[in-house]
Amino acid sequence: MGLLTSFARVCVLFVLLGMYIQSWTFFLFKLGIEQKIAEWYYFATMWNFYLHAVYAVIAFFTGVIDLVAQKELIVTKRSLQKLMTNLISPLTMFVVITFWVLFLTKPDLLRHKKQQIPVWFNMNVHLYIIFLPVAEFAFLPRSHSPIRKSFNYCFLVGIAYCSFVEYSIVNYNIAPYPMFLGITYVQRAILYVLFMIIGIPISCYSSYGLKNLIYKLQGSEHVNKSQ
Repeated sequence: MGLLTSFARVCVLFVLLGMYIQSWTFFLFKLGIEQKIAEWYYFATMWNFYLHAVYAVIAFFTGVIDLVAQKELIVTKRSLQKLMTNLISPLTMFVVITFWVLFLTKPDLLRHKKQQIPVWFNMNVHLYIIFLPVAEFAFLPRSHSPIRKSFNYCFLVGIAYCSFVEYSIVNYNIAPYPMFLGITYVQRAILYVLFMIIGIPISCYSSYGLKNLIYKLQGSEHVNKSQ
């Protein structure tokens, strides 16, 4: 990665980091006052946004080190690339696709009566998050990780999240979305299974397609799925 490219990546990460700081400040000091902060961690959106914020901090400061020392931290970049390819990007695609499909078709399934969420915050956590995977796929070394690795990571996270949601419903009567409280255990189990066998593959293939599209636009060869 050349000096100009490294500088461009740091600038992009700086802008994105500003968005995350603005959103987390609003989340902690505004929404946290009106509603218990702990209740927000039941949303897959916030799991994803937390990963984004942590990733952006690490990526930004390692990028600055690259510029100052003029020496690439290859090991760090490879680790970030794997994390982005196999977990953050698929999870981001899941959040973006799921939220906007439900928002455009059945918005009542997402709406909590006591939540007053400004449009800009909703856009930050449900749409603008796509810019981080796009930027990192464009700047980081090419990923030739097979798509099955993304499936493995996402299935583990999916099992953990579904277990967490079910535990919170059974023990605290708290659910990420109102519809979960109005259905039976069997119906929730069906939703969890559908999420695992439909939602995760769609998210992984969407992430994989986004990555390959960026590589293609940059003139790179299409990544073989069997690699």
